[in-house]
Amino acid sequence: VLSKASRIDDPDIAVAETLEAAFELAKETGESELFMTGGGEIFRQTIGLAQRIYLTRVFVRADCDVFFPVIDRSNWDVVETWFHPQDLKNEFAFEFLLLKRTMVGFP
Repeated sequence: VLSKASRIDDPDIAVAETLEAAFELAKETGESELFMTGGGEIFRQTIGLAQRIYLTRVFVRADCDVFFPVIDRSNWDVVETWFHPQDLKNEFAFEFLLLKRTMVGFP
Protein backbone atom coordinates (compact mmCIF):
# COMPACT_ATOMS: atom_id res chain seq x y z
CA VAL A 1 0.00 0.00 0.00
CA LEU A 2 1.30 3.44 -0.89
CA SER A 3 0.40 5.74 1.96
CA LYS A 4 1.75 8.72 3.84
CA ALA A 5 0.50 6.99 6.99
CA SER A 6 3.49 4.72 7.50
CA ARG A 7 1.79 2.65 10.18
CA ILE A 8 -1.17 0.45 9.29
CA ASP A 9 -2.18 -2.04 11.95
CA ASP A 10 -2.37 -5.11 9.75
CA PRO A 11 0.56 -7.53 9.56
CA ASP A 12 -0.51 -8.65 6.07
CA ILE A 13 -0.17 -5.15 4.60
CA ALA A 14 3.19 -3.73 3.58
CA VAL A 15 3.34 0.07 3.44
CA ALA A 16 5.55 2.30 1.29
CA GLU A 17 5.66 6.07 1.63
CA THR A 18 6.90 6.84 -1.92
CA LEU A 19 6.28 5.41 -5.38
CA GLU A 20 9.93 4.40 -5.62
CA ALA A 21 9.69 2.53 -2.33
CA ALA A 22 6.45 0.86 -3.46
CA PHE A 23 8.06 -0.38 -6.68
CA GLU A 24 11.06 -1.69 -4.75
CA LEU A 25 8.81 -3.42 -2.21
CA ALA A 26 6.85 -5.07 -5.02
CA LYS A 27 10.08 -6.24 -6.64
CA GLU A 28 11.39 -7.64 -3.35
CA THR A 29 8.17 -9.59 -2.72
CA GLY A 30 7.98 -11.01 -6.26
CA GLU A 31 4.85 -9.18 -7.36
CA SER A 32 4.42 -9.19 -11.14
CA GLU A 33 1.50 -6.77 -11.36
CA LEU A 34 0.82 -3.59 -9.41
CA PHE A 35 -2.56 -1.89 -9.10
CA MET A 36 -2.88 1.87 -8.81
CA THR A 37 -6.29 2.69 -7.39
CA GLY A 38 -5.88 6.43 -7.03
CA GLY A 39 -6.14 9.20 -6.30
CA GLY A 40 -5.64 11.59 -9.12
CA GLU A 41 -2.01 12.41 -8.40
CA ILE A 42 -1.04 8.73 -8.25
CA PHE A 43 -2.80 8.15 -11.58
CA ARG A 44 -0.94 11.07 -13.18
CA GLN A 45 2.42 9.83 -11.87
CA THR A 46 1.97 6.22 -12.99
CA ILE A 47 -0.20 6.17 -16.13
CA GLY A 48 2.89 6.31 -18.35
CA LEU A 49 4.12 3.05 -16.81
CA ALA A 50 0.90 1.11 -17.26
CA GLN A 51 0.71 -1.80 -19.68
CA ARG A 52 -2.90 -2.59 -18.74
CA ILE A 53 -5.77 -0.53 -17.43
CA TYR A 54 -8.65 -2.12 -15.54
CA LEU A 55 -11.19 0.66 -15.94
CA THR A 56 -14.62 0.96 -14.34
CA ARG A 57 -16.96 3.50 -15.88
CA VAL A 58 -20.03 4.45 -13.86
CA PHE A 59 -22.81 6.08 -15.86
CA VAL A 60 -23.78 9.01 -13.66
CA ARG A 61 -23.18 12.75 -13.59
CA ALA A 62 -21.71 13.59 -10.19
CA ASP A 63 -19.96 16.49 -8.54
CA CYS A 64 -16.36 15.41 -8.12
CA ASP A 65 -12.87 16.83 -8.29
CA VAL A 66 -10.65 13.81 -9.07
CA PHE A 67 -10.58 12.26 -12.52
CA PHE A 68 -8.68 9.50 -14.24
CA PRO A 69 -6.16 11.03 -16.68
CA VAL A 70 -7.14 11.40 -20.31
CA ILE A 71 -5.38 8.71 -22.33
CA ASP A 72 -4.68 8.52 -26.03
CA ARG A 73 -7.03 5.67 -26.95
CA SER A 74 -5.06 5.01 -30.15
CA ASN A 75 -2.34 3.55 -27.87
CA TRP A 76 -4.73 1.14 -26.19
CA ASP A 77 -6.79 -1.85 -27.32
CA VAL A 78 -9.99 -2.75 -25.51
CA VAL A 79 -9.55 -6.49 -25.01
CA GLU A 80 -12.48 -7.11 -22.71
CA THR A 81 -15.63 -5.26 -21.73
CA TRP A 82 -18.51 -6.10 -19.45
CA PHE A 83 -21.62 -3.93 -19.04
CA HIS A 84 -24.02 -4.07 -16.10
CA PRO A 85 -27.31 -2.18 -16.24
CA GLN A 86 -28.86 -0.32 -13.35
CA ASP A 87 -30.78 -2.74 -11.16
CA LEU A 88 -32.09 -3.18 -7.64
CA LYS A 89 -28.57 -3.62 -6.22
CA ASN A 90 -26.82 -1.00 -8.37
CA GLU A 91 -28.16 2.52 -8.50
CA PHE A 92 -26.22 3.29 -11.69
CA ALA A 93 -25.29 1.33 -14.79
CA PHE A 94 -21.57 0.63 -15.11
CA GLU A 95 -19.06 -1.17 -17.27
CA PHE A 96 -15.67 -2.73 -16.78
CA LEU A 97 -13.03 -2.45 -19.50
CA LEU A 98 -9.65 -4.10 -19.80
CA LEU A 99 -7.31 -2.07 -21.98
CA LYS A 100 -3.87 -3.19 -23.12
CA ARG A 101 -1.18 -0.82 -24.35
CA THR A 102 -0.52 -1.29 -28.07
CA MET A 103 2.83 0.49 -28.32
CA VAL A 104 5.51 -2.20 -28.49
CA GLY A 105 8.43 -1.67 -26.15
CA PHE A 106 6.78 1.05 -24.09
CA PRO A 107 7.87 2.01 -21.55
